[in-house]
Amino acid sequence: MVVIDAQNIAMKHGKDKVFSVKGIQIAVNYWNKNGHRVVGFLPEYLFDYEEVANQKKMKDMGLKDVKPQKIPDDVILINKLKQNDFLISTPS
Repeated sequence: MVVIDAQNIAMKHGKDKVFSVKGIQIAVNYWNKNGHRVVGFLPEYLFDYEEVANQKKMKDMGLKDVKPQKIPDDVILINKLKQNDFLISTPS
């Protein structure tokens, strides 16, 4: 089994400016293709559509200094990876 640091992979793929869920998918696909069981962990708020939308709204309005690692760029894909047991949510 390969355990990935999903949040750091997403941030590195997004050049530390964007939480790139595609980066997580690339890592999962790589290890899965090579015959390994792969899993990553992320805080549960990153899977919540409403929470992510609220964070984006606050950032856009300048009401709160929101860090990029709190705003995944593709909540649908992140939930799909979770449904396929590649990601596990942890209490936030």
